[in-house]
Amino acid sequence: MGAVKADIHAYIPVRHNTKEAQLDADYVKERLRPYYENSKLKKIAHNGKFDIHILDREGIALKGLVWDTQEAMKLLNENEPRYALKKLVTKYLNIPSLTYGELFGKIGFQEVSSLIVAASYAIKDSDVTIKLKEFQLKHMKRFPEILEYYERVEVPFIETLFEMETTGYEIDLDFAERYAEDLRQKFEALRSDIFTVIGEVDLDSPAQLKTTLNSRLGLKLESTDAKKALAPIANDYPVIADILAYKKQVKLYSTYFNVIPDLVDKATGKLHANFNGNGARTGRLSSGKDEEATAKDGTVNLQNQPKPARIMYLAPKGYALVSGDWSQQEIRCLAYFTQEPVLLEAYRTGRDVYSSLAAETFDKTYEECGDGTTYRDAAKRVLLSIVYGTTKYGLSTQLKIDVSEAQTLIDKVMSTMPNVVAFIKANNNTVDRQGYVSMDKNQRKRRLPEIKQNPSWSQKNRVHRQATNAIIQGSAAIQSKITMNALAQLCRTKRSEGKDWRIWCTVHDEAILQVPDDFTQDELTEFEDIMLNSYVFGNVPNKTDIAIMRRWGEGVTKEEWFVND
Repeated sequence: MGAVKADIHAYIPVRHNTKEAQLDADYVKERLRPYYENSKLKKIAHNGKFDIHILDREGIALKGLVWDTQEAMKLLNENEPRYALKKLVTKYLNIPSLTYGELFGKIGFQEVSSLIVAASYAIKDSDVTIKLKEFQLKHMKRFPEILEYYERVEVPFIETLFEMETTGYEIDLDFAERYAEDLRQKFEALRSDIFTVIGEVDLDSPAQLKTTLNSRLGLKLESTDAKKALAPIANDYPVIADILAYKKQVKLYSTYFNVIPDLVDKATGKLHANFNGNGARTGRLSSGKDEEATAKDGTVNLQNQPKPARIMYLAPKGYALVSGDWSQQEIRCLAYFTQEPVLLEAYRTGRDVYSSLAAETFDKTYEECGDGTTYRDAAKRVLLSIVYGTTKYGLSTQLKIDVSEAQTLIDKVMSTMPNVVAFIKANNNTVDRQGYVSMDKNQRKRRLPEIKQNPSWSQKNRVHRQATNAIIQGSAAIQSKITMNALAQLCRTKRSEGKDWRIWCTVHDEAILQVPDDFTQDELTEFEDIMLNSYVFGNVPNKTDIAIMRRWGEGVTKEEWFVND
């Protein structure tokens, strides 16, 4: 710990495996508790969420966190290769520093037996954290919108994430076991059927599978990529359809149903996720450590749970999960930035935006472009390709058409949206000129320095797609975080009233609370009001779909929930 103004730093050793004299841990804890829990005493940390968890396990609720140097650096340079404290101070402050792993390897800090060594390490942490904070503040002051956003949104979001992580998830273990066994039987039967047609082969080896399919079926596959190579020919080759079904069921089994039950914390009886508030460079949240986190390193990625796996997650007895799902969050963001008339009119009148765009593009009536029509599907995919940076090649794969046809379709849809075309062009010019683009109200940047490094034609096109995607995705992330902070505050207010409301999770455009199942219609209106009004993109109204669930993914409408009231 350190006293900022006095520039005095100290370490109080407890619980080290040493014969050297130490104070009793409980004695130290109780003497420090008033300082940790006093919100008027401002705190600075690096990776503060980790510290909050450590103190929480000791029964201490940290209050007054005002700066986290790790999260601040993610706003100052989202392209930083590593955010370890010692790496940052070595790079930016020119203070040579070794990381914990470099100094101590894999041993725990309590196993550091020399208290002088332990104190030197801990005290330096305190000292350089303060110095890094001052460095960051100096640079953030040059961009007041970013500084204000960081202090108002990103710092409070740390506590929001901590509360989600501690709430945890109740897993239906009996259901998971039955479903896992059912999956195992199905994929083993599929494997047997596949072997009957093409002979025995390692279905999980792309090289072996490609060679076997080419020789046995007379194909000329260059890969066995499920989406690009196998799915387009599945209707012509039943065994290919079986292989795709096999792969899907094996993934469900090995990544979710056979693994997640083993990750349940024995102490709490719940599954706990780890959330990264700035997991994506655009500022979007992530969880786990990678896409296959549940299979690789014992952490769960809540952002990639497929619908079949979600039904493992239950509301505890006596509780319900209340979900609000923003409708077309990023398309509304696009409408706000571009002020495109066809998009604005659809949202003003409550009409389906994709059907409206399709009718305008293909000169059809709105009714002729309803859900399920090829017109609506084409307009939707092109519009989403703008948001997600999909190329004409990706679109041709999605629609199963030639690349030239995909380009013609893009041109046709875009001809209906001149403001969108101008928006994209302006973004391209901006990133070419300054090497970055800014999110809504200049609250954060997406730096794309490769545009200044003599990029090739394809690299430049990729950066241009990233520029528009970053503005939209990053601005949507700002909306999500502000709303999640407001929902977390709603839960704290309810708990102060004796009602056990908890923030449960956020997944993409969805925010979920865990609440006692005797919640009222007025309380649900409070939740809905926060979803709709915490952050509005100018003249484009928000829309949220409300669902109430006992099991994640199996929801009813609010009208159905209150039908007997």
